[in-house]
Amino acid sequence: NDQQQTIKGNPVLVLSSTWRAQQEFIEDILGSFKGYVAFVQQQEPEVEQIWKPHLDAFFGIVDPCYHATRHDEIFSWVRDNATRKHCHKNSSNNKRKRRTPQELECTSTVVAFQVRSWIALDDEDLVNVEEDRVEVKAIPHVVKAESSVGLTLHDVDLGVKLLEDQMNAFYQLT
Repeated sequence: NDQQQTIKGNPVLVLSSTWRAQQEFIEDILGSFKGYVAFVQQQEPEVEQIWKPHLDAFFGIVDPCYHATRHDEIFSWVRDNATRKHCHKNSSNNKRKRRTPQELECTSTVVAFQVRSWIALDDEDLVNVEEDRVEVKAIPHVVKAESSVGLTLHDVDLGVKLLEDQMNAFYQLT
């Protein structure tokens, strides 16, 4: 088959940072997203369309009461959400000033979702978790950014490649 197949998904953002524990911190991150879009959309109007679903709330937040290694926190959310289909309905009111992290999870209605591919962008090492603990299963999902530099185009390219590899494996298109 000479035609190239395109695989599409619906990317969402799930917050796993320790910032998930305080509403003000969550709102600060979302404010940064909005600031980025406002700044960049002048040169690249499509940026607003890409970011629009992510500007008001995260799709999911790792349980703020669960504290472990970042690796374990992320894999816990993925494990809880990867094996079944979910209905995620809008139950939060955007007008309220004080919302819990759980209420900030999603402001749009999603009929059903299933995690099939995912990546974690983090400045923590999610593979070499502890001194005697290496998590090889994390390798195809992890992009380690340098905290002193931030997310680079190289990191983004690697993240896209990891997602493409996972999606190709899932759909057996390799």
